[in-house]
Amino acid sequence: GVSIRASRHVQILGEAGRLTNVLPTSMSDDLNSAAATLVASGASPFIFTATMPATYGLGTVRITSTPTRAGLGPFVEGGAGFAHVTPNVTAQSAGLDATDTLLSSVATPIIATQTKPMFTVGGGLSIQAGKRSAVDLGYRYGRILTDAVVVPTNRIYAGVRVGL
Repeated sequence: GVSIRASRHVQILGEAGRLTNVLPTSMSDDLNSAAATLVASGASPFIFTATMPATYGLGTVRITSTPTRAGLGPFVEGGAGFAHVTPNVTAQSAGLDATDTLLSSVATPIIATQTKPMFTVGGGLSIQAGKRSAVDLGYRYGRILTDAVVVPTNRIYAGVRVGL
Protein backbone atom coordinates (compact mmCIF):
# COMPACT_ATOMS: atom_id res chain seq x y z
CA GLY A 1 0.00 0.00 0.00
CA VAL A 2 0.88 3.66 -0.26
CA SER A 3 -0.26 6.65 1.75
CA ILE A 4 -0.23 10.41 1.63
CA ARG A 5 -0.62 12.81 4.50
CA ALA A 6 -3.72 14.96 3.90
CA SER A 7 -3.22 16.97 7.11
CA ARG A 8 -1.40 16.67 10.44
CA HIS A 9 -3.77 13.96 11.71
CA VAL A 10 -5.28 12.53 8.50
CA GLN A 11 -3.68 10.05 6.11
CA ILE A 12 -5.18 8.64 2.92
CA LEU A 13 -4.08 5.10 2.08
CA GLY A 14 -4.40 3.00 -1.05
CA GLU A 15 -3.90 -0.73 -0.73
CA ALA A 16 -4.12 -3.89 -2.81
CA GLY A 17 -3.68 -7.41 -1.50
CA ARG A 18 -4.76 -11.01 -1.33
CA LEU A 19 -6.62 -12.91 1.37
CA THR A 20 -5.84 -16.64 1.15
CA ASN A 21 -9.18 -18.02 2.35
CA VAL A 22 -12.40 -16.16 3.17
CA LEU A 23 -14.75 -19.16 2.85
CA PRO A 24 -17.60 -18.45 5.31
CA THR A 25 -18.00 -20.90 8.19
CA SER A 26 -21.59 -21.64 7.16
CA MET A 27 -20.43 -22.81 3.71
CA SER A 28 -17.60 -24.85 5.23
CA ASP A 29 -20.10 -26.51 7.58
CA ASP A 30 -22.45 -27.29 4.65
CA LEU A 31 -19.58 -28.87 2.69
CA ASN A 32 -18.55 -30.97 5.71
CA SER A 33 -22.15 -32.19 6.17
CA ALA A 34 -22.51 -33.06 2.49
CA ALA A 35 -19.18 -34.94 2.55
CA ALA A 36 -20.24 -36.85 5.68
CA THR A 37 -23.51 -37.85 3.99
CA LEU A 38 -21.64 -39.07 0.89
CA VAL A 39 -19.23 -41.12 3.03
CA ALA A 40 -22.16 -42.62 4.98
CA SER A 41 -23.76 -43.67 1.69
CA GLY A 42 -20.61 -45.53 0.60
CA ALA A 43 -18.47 -42.92 -1.17
CA SER A 44 -15.24 -43.87 0.55
CA PRO A 45 -12.46 -42.86 0.72
CA PHE A 46 -13.74 -39.32 0.16
CA ILE A 47 -11.37 -36.33 0.14
CA PHE A 48 -12.26 -32.71 -0.55
CA THR A 49 -10.68 -29.28 -0.30
CA ALA A 50 -12.49 -25.95 -0.24
CA THR A 51 -10.98 -22.48 -0.18
CA MET A 52 -12.08 -19.06 -1.33
CA PRO A 53 -9.19 -16.65 -1.90
CA ALA A 54 -9.94 -12.96 -2.47
CA THR A 55 -7.92 -10.21 -4.10
CA TYR A 56 -8.87 -6.69 -3.07
CA GLY A 57 -8.24 -3.00 -3.52
CA LEU A 58 -9.10 -0.48 -0.80
CA GLY A 59 -9.03 3.23 -0.20
CA THR A 60 -8.72 4.04 3.51
CA VAL A 61 -8.75 7.16 5.68
CA ARG A 62 -6.66 7.02 8.86
CA ILE A 63 -7.09 9.45 11.76
CA THR A 64 -3.99 9.70 13.93
CA SER A 65 -3.17 11.35 17.24
CA THR A 66 -0.04 13.26 18.17
CA PRO A 67 2.67 10.76 19.16
CA THR A 68 3.61 10.62 22.83
CA ARG A 69 7.16 11.35 24.03
CA ALA A 70 7.82 7.62 23.71
CA GLY A 71 6.87 7.83 20.01
CA LEU A 72 3.57 5.95 20.32
CA GLY A 73 0.51 7.17 18.42
CA PRO A 74 -2.84 5.37 18.29
CA PHE A 75 -4.95 5.54 15.12
CA VAL A 76 -8.36 4.54 13.77
CA GLU A 77 -9.18 3.89 10.15
CA GLY A 78 -12.00 3.02 7.80
CA GLY A 79 -12.10 2.22 4.13
CA ALA A 80 -13.99 0.95 1.13
CA GLY A 81 -13.12 -0.82 -2.07
CA PHE A 82 -13.74 -4.01 -3.99
CA ALA A 83 -12.87 -7.68 -3.50
CA HIS A 84 -12.80 -10.43 -6.12
CA VAL A 85 -13.64 -13.82 -4.58
CA THR A 86 -12.98 -17.14 -6.33
CA PRO A 87 -14.25 -20.37 -4.77
CA ASN A 88 -12.07 -23.45 -5.24
CA VAL A 89 -13.75 -26.75 -4.39
CA THR A 90 -12.41 -30.14 -5.43
CA ALA A 91 -13.43 -33.63 -4.31
CA GLN A 92 -12.30 -37.19 -4.99
CA SER A 93 -13.87 -40.51 -4.17
CA ALA A 94 -11.94 -43.72 -4.81
CA GLY A 95 -9.53 -41.74 -7.00
CA LEU A 96 -12.28 -40.30 -9.25
CA ASP A 97 -13.39 -36.66 -9.49
CA ALA A 98 -16.44 -36.21 -7.26
CA THR A 99 -16.60 -32.40 -7.22
CA ASP A 100 -19.98 -32.19 -9.00
CA THR A 101 -21.45 -34.83 -6.68
CA LEU A 102 -20.30 -32.88 -3.61
CA LEU A 103 -21.57 -29.54 -4.92
CA SER A 104 -24.96 -31.01 -5.84
CA SER A 105 -25.27 -32.39 -2.26
CA VAL A 106 -24.67 -29.03 -0.54
CA ALA A 107 -27.76 -27.43 1.02
CA THR A 108 -26.60 -23.86 0.33
CA PRO A 109 -25.03 -23.06 -3.04
CA ILE A 110 -21.34 -22.12 -3.01
CA ILE A 111 -20.62 -18.46 -3.82
CA ALA A 112 -19.88 -17.94 -7.51
CA THR A 113 -16.76 -16.07 -8.67
CA GLN A 114 -17.60 -12.37 -8.34
CA THR A 115 -16.28 -8.88 -7.62
CA LYS A 116 -18.20 -7.05 -4.89
CA PRO A 117 -17.86 -4.07 -2.51
CA MET A 118 -15.70 -4.45 0.59
CA PHE A 119 -15.67 -2.25 3.70
CA THR A 120 -13.16 -2.19 6.58
CA VAL A 121 -12.77 -0.52 9.98
CA GLY A 122 -9.88 -0.85 12.37
CA GLY A 123 -7.30 0.69 14.59
CA GLY A 124 -3.83 0.29 15.90
CA LEU A 125 -0.65 1.82 17.16
CA SER A 126 2.07 3.63 15.26
CA ILE A 127 5.56 3.36 16.81
CA GLN A 128 8.13 5.95 15.73
CA ALA A 129 11.26 4.16 14.48
CA GLY A 130 13.14 7.26 13.36
CA LYS A 131 12.59 10.86 12.36
CA ARG A 132 10.74 9.85 9.17
CA SER A 133 9.82 6.22 9.74
CA ALA A 134 7.41 4.23 11.88
CA VAL A 135 6.15 0.71 12.46
CA ASP A 136 2.36 0.32 12.39
CA LEU A 137 0.64 -2.52 14.25
CA GLY A 138 -3.10 -2.86 13.72
CA TYR A 139 -6.29 -4.82 13.39
CA ARG A 140 -8.95 -4.56 10.67
CA TYR A 141 -12.42 -6.02 10.46
CA GLY A 142 -13.87 -6.19 6.97
CA ARG A 143 -16.96 -7.33 5.11
CA ILE A 144 -17.22 -8.45 1.51
CA LEU A 145 -20.79 -8.05 0.27
CA THR A 146 -21.16 -11.10 -2.00
CA ASP A 147 -24.53 -12.04 -3.52
CA ALA A 148 -25.19 -15.10 -1.34
CA VAL A 149 -23.81 -14.10 2.07
CA VAL A 150 -21.77 -11.34 3.70
CA VAL A 151 -18.18 -12.57 4.05
CA PRO A 152 -16.40 -11.26 7.18
CA THR A 153 -12.62 -10.83 7.31
CA ASN A 154 -10.31 -10.27 10.28
CA ARG A 155 -6.72 -9.17 9.81
CA ILE A 156 -3.87 -8.41 12.18
CA TYR A 157 -1.09 -6.59 10.38
CA ALA A 158 2.29 -4.93 10.75
CA GLY A 159 3.78 -2.44 8.34
CA VAL A 160 6.73 -0.07 7.98
CA ARG A 161 6.14 3.54 6.94
CA VAL A 162 8.96 5.57 5.46
CA GLY A 163 8.52 9.27 4.68
CA LEU A 164 10.46 11.58 2.42
